[in-house]
Amino acid sequence: MNKGRILAIDYGEKNIGLAISDEDQKISLPLKNYRRKSIVEDINYIKELVEKRKIIKLVIGNPLNFKREESEMSGKVRDFIEKLREKIKIEIELFDETFTTKEAEYVLREFGFKEKKMKGKKDSIAASFLLSSYLESLK
Repeated sequence: MNKGRILAIDYGEKNIGLAISDEDQKISLPLKNYRRKSIVEDINYIKELVEKRKIIKLVIGNPLNFKREESEMSGKVRDFIEKLREKIKIEIELFDETFTTKEAEYVLREFGFKEKKMKGKKDSIAASFLLSSYLESLK
């Protein structure tokens, strides 16, 4: 396994949740949510993050449905990945993100956050759960 940081992406229609690993790929830390603007600006933002943080791999959540089948959003994620691959020349892997947003909402509620305050945080926490699961799968 190559050492280096991995960036996890929880792709949504309004926000992109982001989380980053340490160089040893042992821990996952949520980053600030990114509010989507346009596909070009979104990809440029991620490209800058990849360069600035020396990311070696992107892990992007695949929002499967409850039957663990591809959802409508899965198709949008795949389109996004195609556009990312045109601009970012590192490995990109799709990984099951089922229930990560629900887990993030549960954790935030446990810490006393109300629904309105969760909006700016839950996507990146979901990305952090996604990344933690991915890092576990590498062991």
